Amino acid sequence: DGMWRPDRPPATVRDVVAARLERVSDACRALVRAAAVVGRDFALGLVATVLDVPALDCLPAVDEAVAWGLVEPLGPDYRFCHALTRDAVAASLTTAERAALHRRVAVAIEERYADVLAEHLPDLAGHWAQLAPFGEGAAARRWAVAAAEDAVGRLAYEEGVRLYRSALAVADPAWPTAERCRTLVALGRAAVLSGDLPGGVDAAREAARCADTPELAAEAALVLEAVPDPAVNALATRLCEAALAG
Repeated sequence: DGMWRPDRPPATVRDVVAARLERVSDACRALVRAAAVVGRDFALGLVATVLDVPALDCLPAVDEAVAWGLVEPLGPDYRFCHALTRDAVAASLTTAERAALHRRVAVAIEERYADVLAEHLPDLAGHWAQLAPFGEGAAARRWAVAAAEDAVGRLAYEEGVRLYRSALAVADPAWPTAERCRTLVALGRAAVLSGDLPGGVDAAREAARCADTPELAAEAALVLEAVPDPAVNALATRLCEAALAG
């Protein structure tokens, strides 16, 4: 009927979920909405921290959500019964509500998982990325780079590439050129290690273009190694010669 959109659940699904949310208690509705921002799988303790209430006080609300078929137990944690259910709840939030919850979830993750924060860096970066358009570009970049570095350290190069690109996608004229150049260098290295040679070439070329010191120019040049591709080797040679000239 022309109402379908790729970025949100069908209207029929949203209507069904909205009808259920209207019938539950206020506490259950608040819990489900906060959980939808956390993700399809969520820890009750984290949601309780987001809501600023004791986890024990959330038990009646989560039991109610289970009874209404919105969520289901998943070991010690919980999961939305269907991904579309979670998406429909998230779609019901206003922009202001969604942004406020993303901020509260990000802060809760930092507080609750401070001792094991590396395990939660991708989620943390994701929540700050949602806040980037609302004046949190610096924080979004910082956490995306931290998550990317951790991913590369775990040899998860594709994940590192995605996170570095997420950091670079944040528009901020105040971002220091040297910092952006180093992020491009890191992206290039991760891309090459992931087998994405064209991506590595593009990142190295862009890093060399914005390098404002000989040292950064050298780092950009050394992203590329010899490969059976004359065009790539020619570019690597030009970048190395330019760096040596500096």
